[in-house]
Amino acid sequence: MAKMLPTGVLKQWNKVMKFVVTKAAPSLSSSVDILSSMGGSIPRGSTEDINHREPILTADEIGPRTAKQLENLCIEYIFLEDTTGMNDEAVVCLKKTAGLWGACEDLPIYIRWLVQAEEWYKQGHPEEQKPLQVKAIFAEKDGMIGPQGQKYFENCFAPINLNNVVSFQSVMEKGTGHDTLWASETGAFLKVMEDIKEATSQ
Repeated sequence: MAKMLPTGVLKQWNKVMKFVVTKAAPSLSSSVDILSSMGGSIPRGSTEDINHREPILTADEIGPRTAKQLENLCIEYIFLEDTTGMNDEAVVCLKKTAGLWGACEDLPIYIRWLVQAEEWYKQGHPEEQKPLQVKAIFAEKDGMIGPQGQKYFENCFAPINLNNVVSFQSVMEKGTGHDTLWASETGAFLKVMEDIKEATSQ
């Protein structure tokens, strides 16, 4: 449904967001919330699921309640700044014009290029034969891509397409939505940082 919006409307998206988030319905804290409420067909991750998890504190020992207050403050301050970039982001994400996605305009073709580039690199660096690791982390209920989007992405990275030079892992974080996936309560971001640290220390 969101893709049917004319580009002219999206050029004012930051104003729509500011009005809805700060005035009309503060509970809708992001574009995906608004677009999902417009369509009404794609479920979002339950905040109740996250609230019942064991709290995961950050390195600065910020608890879930403090983190939520900081999140609300961030939203308030975001709209004190210039947010026109939000309009361009909406146009790009909805692929309103051909060529906006660059190399990822056609994901299967991009993956073939990636595999070919890795093969060439390994030919010139025989000491580095470990596959390039790609890890995709999906929300349980993503209002932007839905389950079909996740399935499409995973199918594109099927082992038969990777020639053993790229490894792919898909992870789904239960109880999360498009915007709650990276919340401190889930610990998903911390896991990513730990994975990067482990990979670079080898």
